[in-house]
Amino acid sequence: MSKINSHHSHANIIYMGIDVHEKTYNISLFYQGENILSRQCPADYDSIRKILKKYSSFSCRAVYEAGAFGYGLYDQLKTDGVNVIVTPRQRYYDHRTTKSKPINVMLLN
Repeated sequence: MSKINSHHSHANIIYMGIDVHEKTYNISLFYQGENILSRQCPADYDSIRKILKKYSSFSCRAVYEAGAFGYGLYDQLKTDGVNVIVTPRQRYYDHRTTKSKPINVMLLN
């Protein structure tokens, strides 16, 4: 995290990838192509809000897969000013192996 310099407005964006499960969120943050945080937390929006507060001097772009848990997370992120994309699950699903492909958050900005 020491490489983060929030004084450069053109580089003042963090990217958040959220893997949404019933009981947990797996969250990864990226800044200038570098993973600066990877964390599993309870599937509770307050967990995400704490992370957003820590990086409040940055603009945040987020992405997560649409699934059984709907768009409530989308609404909460938008309310907090996050530019968020919800992507279809099939876009990152390998039907040959029935395993999810890793999401490259930087490509979805």
